[in-house]
Amino acid sequence: MKIIKGVFWGLVFSGVILSAGIFIFLETFDTDSYLPQVARKASQVLARPVTIGHVGLGMSWKGIILDVGPVVIADDAKFTSQPFVTVDRVHLGLDIVSLIVRREIRITDVLVQSPEIHIIRSQEGIMNVRSIGRHFESEAIRHSEPEGRRISTIQVEGTNPRAVGPSRPWQVKISIQSIRIRDASVSFIDQSEIFPLDIWVSDINADVHDFSLTRPFQLSIAASSLSPVSNMHLGAVVSVNNPDVVISDLTFSTNLAQLDPRQVKGTSPQLAQISLPSHFTGSVSIDLAHLEIGPSQALKAQGQVKLADCVIENFDITKMVLSGTLGTISEIFALPEHLFDGALNGRLAFVLHDHAVFIEDALVQTKNFDFALQGSVDEGLDTNLQTMLTLKGDVSASLAGQVKMLEYVMDDHKRIAIPAKISGVFPHWEYKLDKDFRKKLKKAFKKEGPKQMINDVLNSISVIASEAKQSRF
Repeated sequence: MKIIKGVFWGLVFSGVILSAGIFIFLETFDTDSYLPQVARKASQVLARPVTIGHVGLGMSWKGIILDVGPVVIADDAKFTSQPFVTVDRVHLGLDIVSLIVRREIRITDVLVQSPEIHIIRSQEGIMNVRSIGRHFESEAIRHSEPEGRRISTIQVEGTNPRAVGPSRPWQVKISIQSIRIRDASVSFIDQSEIFPLDIWVSDINADVHDFSLTRPFQLSIAASSLSPVSNMHLGAVVSVNNPDVVISDLTFSTNLAQLDPRQVKGTSPQLAQISLPSHFTGSVSIDLAHLEIGPSQALKAQGQVKLADCVIENFDITKMVLSGTLGTISEIFALPEHLFDGALNGRLAFVLHDHAVFIEDALVQTKNFDFALQGSVDEGLDTNLQTMLTLKGDVSASLAGQVKMLEYVMDDHKRIAIPAKISGVFPHWEYKLDKDFRKKLKKAFKKEGPKQMINDVLNSISVIASEAKQSRF
């Protein structure tokens, strides 16, 4: 019994001495003296100048605490002299017991406070993120061994030099219990001459639980964009399969009622010139079954977009489409305003591959019409879409009663159906009606055109006569 007590108190005493030694070491160790070396190595790896303001080591009942910040990563000089990434503070907690007893690096908590990332896309379509680490990669290739000789690599698994007999694999396990990102912001500037953009996503709060490089983990994000409140929510399952990152079961949702139209107009000079609605309602959601991010930011994805009960006030979408499609029929412009108001719902199934979005099936519906499309849009917004606008039966009959020529463009189900193609680079899209549909229009003008012209002249005479009569009194 005395031996057991002696061993017990010996272990306790040793633990106290070890803890006291670690505490004294952490309190007296000057971490800032190593900052130049750390910053220089980080600059070499990222191929960008990196500055670190301070590094602090401490100890708590949970283990070792590391505080770093502020951290600044410069942008590619070809884009801007402003920082690419800034971080106010990085806080990290390390479980010392797991490290000593189980030889496991167990990080209990990672907090990244107020990071800012500025992404820029040049007029040539090159993004400022592409040059990160390029110099380091080229140096690694340059210093590799000549062809024909074995090239050594750094691996997680290795050989324990102290092992007796045949070499045995050893591996240090790394686990992160929690990652928190608070008050982050991301800006995206597209310098395209055709459609420049300046979009901010702010108030980003992200949480990752049980981060792992060997098994999937959960990711959740809340953020705001073009809104004074948090209006975007994302959840996903992430797997890191070096060098690929695979994201599955991704769900994204946003409430259109929380959009600020003034901020929407401010994202692009083109949008600033458009008369946008004063209020939006409805919701947009995105479901991605699979998203794969490969080397050089190559993306592959498959999913769908949903619109639910979207109402755009003071914006008669059906009349706008009819006017743009059948603008040669002047009576279209005389239709009553807000004749087709109503909620808009829709779905869009797509595949992202080879820097292009392939729309497999898309359908937008209101109580008055269906709008379907298929085709592709590449990263340069070069568009090739086949579309079909179909008005519901009762709406078609009502319109045909007011505009006689519309009877000639009805399908076999007595619905006004307008097939067309959208092509070109946005915003210079070309909307071209289907060849057979144009034949129907020619036939309609041949039979009803003269009557329409006479009616237009009579209406003009009637208006002039009415104005002349009023001017006499």
